[in-house]
Amino acid sequence: MAAVSVSLNILGRDYQLACPQEEEESLRRAARQLSQEMEALRTRNPAITYDKLAVMAALSITHQLQRKSLEASSSESSTARELKQLEKKIDNALIAVRQIEI
Repeated sequence: MAAVSVSLNILGRDYQLACPQEEEESLRRAARQLSQEMEALRTRNPAITYDKLAVMAALSITHQLQRKSLEASSSESSTARELKQLEKKIDNALIAVRQIEI
């Protein structure tokens, strides 16, 4: 994996980071999301310091990620239950067909 140097601008401040080349676009999207979140927070709280904006934005994004992760986990559990129900129906249907054949 070749590392590339990536220039990012987050809320008017420039950052230079190294990342694997195949992750560059993902990193740029993350920086845009962070900058947008910080800008939204600054609009609501114009007197807040940059450091506090960064922490609040990080907390907000982390909270969103946790919520989506929980939703995905819940969805996986629901899908697993539905699959088990379908497997049971198939098993019952196969048993019924075998009994008819006998």
